[in-house]
Amino acid sequence: MKTKFLTSAMLALLLAGTLGSCKKAFENSDETYDPSAGTETEDKVNNSEENLDNVIEATIDESPDDYVFDLATANKITGKNSSVQVEGSGAEANGQETTITKSGCYLISGSISDGRITVDLDKEDKGVVKLILDNASVTSSTGAALKIKTCPKVSILLKDGTTSKLISTTTADTSAAIQSNQSIYLSAQSGKTGRLEVSSLRNHAIKTSDGIIIKSGTYTISSKQNDGIQAKDFIKIEDGNINISAYQHALKATSTKENKGFVYISGGNLTLLSQQPASEDSGKDAIHAEGSINIIGGRITMQSGDDGISSGAHIVIKNGTFDIQKSDKCICALGNITIDGGTFTLNPTTTKTSAESGSGHGITVKKTETGKRLGSVNINGGTINISNCYEGVQGVQVNINGGTLIINSLDDAINASEGGNKEPGGGFGGRPGMPGSKPGLPSGGNVGLYMKGGFVMVTSKGDGIDSNGELVIDNGILLVSQNGAGNEPIDAGEGYKPTINGGTVIAIGTKGMASAPNATQTALFTEANGSAGEILAINDAKGKNIMAWKAPQAYNVITMSAPELGSGKYSIITNATVSGTEHTKNTGLYYPADKATGTGTEISLSTGQMTSTSANRGF
Repeated sequence: MKTKFLTSAMLALLLAGTLGSCKKAFENSDETYDPSAGTETEDKVNNSEENLDNVIEATIDESPDDYVFDLATANKITGKNSSVQVEGSGAEANGQETTITKSGCYLISGSISDGRITVDLDKEDKGVVKLILDNASVTSSTGAALKIKTCPKVSILLKDGTTSKLISTTTADTSAAIQSNQSIYLSAQSGKTGRLEVSSLRNHAIKTSDGIIIKSGTYTISSKQNDGIQAKDFIKIEDGNINISAYQHALKATSTKENKGFVYISGGNLTLLSQQPASEDSGKDAIHAEGSINIIGGRITMQSGDDGISSGAHIVIKNGTFDIQKSDKCICALGNITIDGGTFTLNPTTTKTSAESGSGHGITVKKTETGKRLGSVNINGGTINISNCYEGVQGVQVNINGGTLIINSLDDAINASEGGNKEPGGGFGGRPGMPGSKPGLPSGGNVGLYMKGGFVMVTSKGDGIDSNGELVIDNGILLVSQNGAGNEPIDAGEGYKPTINGGTVIAIGTKGMASAPNATQTALFTEANGSAGEILAINDAKGKNIMAWKAPQAYNVITMSAPELGSGKYSIITNATVSGTEHTKNTGLYYPADKATGTGTEISLSTGQMTSTSANRGF
C-alpha cells in the first residue's frame, strides 16, 4: 500500500512548479543557479503558482507493516570479530562478509572487525528486508559497512537500550558507510532509546539512490570528507534525535526530476554541522535540496560553511524552532520562501560583507545565472530574530502579513529587489519624474514590499526597509531605525513613493535622502534630532501619549503614523521620560506609554493627510 505523507497544501510548494528540468541549485554561497535554459527556467519559477493545482501528489511506498518487527522469529546474524555466525535462513556468511538473499527479518548483533553486510535479493523477490540492530558493530576498510544492492526496501530497527555502529574507514572514494540503491526506513523500537552511529572516513555517511525516512531513534552521523546523509529522491524526518557532523552537506537531496529531490521534516531534534576545517574557505549547506523543503515542526540547530537551509525550488516552514549560526545565508531558495510560524534565531556570517559575496543574509531569494531573482518572501507568522546580518530579508516581493520580525543589519534590513538591470529603482527612494521611472505599476507579480500585518522592528546602517518598486504599508506595527549616509528609513523605487494606508509607523534616520511618504492615514514627516537610547514620544494636545519608542540609533528625521492620530496639535518629544509597560518586550516601544513627559515641539496634523515640515530631499 502506498501511504501519502504530504498534504496538498504542502505539495503546493513541490515542483511542477518544482523546476523539473533544472540542474544543480546552489553548491556555495557565491554560485548562482545554473539552468539548462535561463529564460525557460525563469518562466517555470515565475509561473509555478499557476501550475500548483496540476501537481500530482508525490507518494512514498510506505506501509505501517514496514515498521513491524518480530524479534522472536528473526533470523540471526552474529559477528564474532573475524567471522560471522548465521542462524536461520536467507543469509550466507563467508568470513566477515554476509549476504542476505531473501526478504524477511534479521537480528544483527556482535562485532565484525573488517567486513560488511550486503542485501542482494533475487529480482523476483518483492518482499521487505527488516534489519534489527542489537549492539551490532560493523567496520569496513574497503567500502560500505551495510550495502543494499537489490531489494524493494529495507527497514532498520534500533533495539531498545542498544548502540549499534556502522563504520567505513576506507580512504578510497568508493561508497558510503551505508550505501543503498533503494529506500531506507529507520526507526527505534519504542521511540528514542535505540542508538545508531554511522561514520565514514572518505565518502558520505549514508547514501541512497532513492529516499530515506527517519521515524524515531537517536543518531550520530559523521563524514570526514563528504555529506552526512545524501538521498536522491527525498529525505523525510518525522522524529528522533539526530546529530550530524559533515565535511560538506549535513542533509542533501539531489534529484532534479519533477516532484523529487525534496526534504520534509515534521519533528525531531536535529543538530547539523556542515563545516570544513578552519583552514578551508567554507563547508557546504546544512540542509540542501534541489527540490522543495517543507518543515512543519521540530527543533533544528545548525552551523554551516555555506548556507543553512537552501532549496533549488521553494521553502515552506509552518512551525518549529530554528537556531542557525555562522551561515552565509541562513534560509535561501531559488523560488518562494513562505514562513507561517515557528521561532527563528538567525545569525549569518558577515565576514564577507560585500553584496557580491552573497554572505550575511538572513532570509533571501537567490539570483539565477542571469542575475535575476524569481521568488518572493512571504512572512505570515512566527517570531524571527535576525542579528548582525548584511541584509535581513530579500526577495522580488516581500509580503509581511503577520508574525514578529526583528532585524539588525549592516545594509538594508528588508529589500524587495529583482536583482536584474531592468527593474525600476536603484535604492535611491521615490523620486517622481526621474528618468526611467515607471509609476503606477500594479502590485501583482512586480517588485514590491507590502506590509499588511505583524510586528517589524529593524535597525540598519543602510536603508531601513527598501523596495526597488512599490512600498505599501496597510497594517501592522513598523519600527525603523536607520543611520547611514546615502540611505533613508523607508525607501521606494524610482518613480514611487512609500505609501502608508494604515498601521502604526515610527521611522527615524538620516535626513540627507529622506522624503515624506504618501499617506491616506494621518501621518507626519519632520526633522528632529535625537540620540541613541533616548525616547521619542508623541502626545496629543492634552498630554496623552499616543506612542513612544526608545531610539536604537541617533537620528535627525522622523516619520510617524498611527490610527490614533487625527486633526489637531501634537507635541513631539525627542528625550522623553516615560512610565508604563512595553508593548512588545525588549523593543522599547510603548503603545501607548502611561505617561510621557519632556520638552516637545508642537506640530499640527490633518486627518488622513501627510503633514511635512521639511522639504522633500534627494538629488
